[in-house]
Amino acid sequence: MKTIHLLTLAAAITTIPTLLAKPIPTPTPFKAIDVLANGIYSPTIKYAKGALVSYNGNTFLALAKLAAGVPTSNTNSWAPFITSSSFDTNSLTNPLIASAIAGALGLDDYNVAIGLYAGQTNQDLGAVAVGGYAGQANQASHAIALGWAAGLTNQGLNSIAIGYNAGYTAQAQNSVAIGVGASEISQGSNSVAIGGIAGYASQGSNSVAVGASAGKMMQGQNAVAIGASAGFNNQHSNSIVINATGNELNAAAAGTYVKPIRTTNSSAGLLPMYYNSATGEIFVILPN
Repeated sequence: MKTIHLLTLAAAITTIPTLLAKPIPTPTPFKAIDVLANGIYSPTIKYAKGALVSYNGNTFLALAKLAAGVPTSNTNSWAPFITSSSFDTNSLTNPLIASAIAGALGLDDYNVAIGLYAGQTNQDLGAVAVGGYAGQANQASHAIALGWAAGLTNQGLNSIAIGYNAGYTAQAQNSVAIGVGASEISQGSNSVAIGGIAGYASQGSNSVAVGASAGKMMQGQNAVAIGASAGFNNQHSNSIVINATGNELNAAAAGTYVKPIRTTNSSAGLLPMYYNSATGEIFVILPN
């Protein structure tokens, strides 16, 4: 059985009115109360279990996952938490409130939201959001967002975003973005971006970008970019770019691009390389 110590939490509750009054707070050190504050009540928002909202000078706590439009006057769905600027001591013994707070802290085995506005709106079951604004809006089932604003909006089913602004918006299902700004804008389904701003904008589906700025802008579908700035801009679909030059290496057409290639003045011991266009195999033929 999981236990949450409400007496410890109650000491921080008195800061809620000030916290709720800030429309878009700047990053601050983590506080226990950050996982609960959800701003001023709005009838257009679906609230997660354990959400705290302010309304007419009072603060209410959602006792369950609520559809949009459920008013704070509905005592089966909301419980008074702070009234007339004073903490409601009934909150310490009410099992429904204890359960709701446990849900907000990710202790109910359904989803996890830890951090200011993490998983705030429409976080689905099985999702994990850790960090300020992580998975803030429309985080799909079994998605994981770790880091400030990771998976901020519309993170897809089973996707993973780790790092500041990773998978920031429109990360499609079954995708992975790891690194600061990795696949920050519109990552295609089943794609992978690993490295600072790898796959940064409009990464195509089924593509792979590994390395700082690899596949950074508009990487095509089924493309592979390995190395810093490999396939940096408009990498063609169905192309492979392997780059170790330290500069951009782009692919304007489908094919394989590799730089650098070592040069030599001697052919001693070297064998010619062949390519089988039917199977895609690269090979050499050994002498008899």
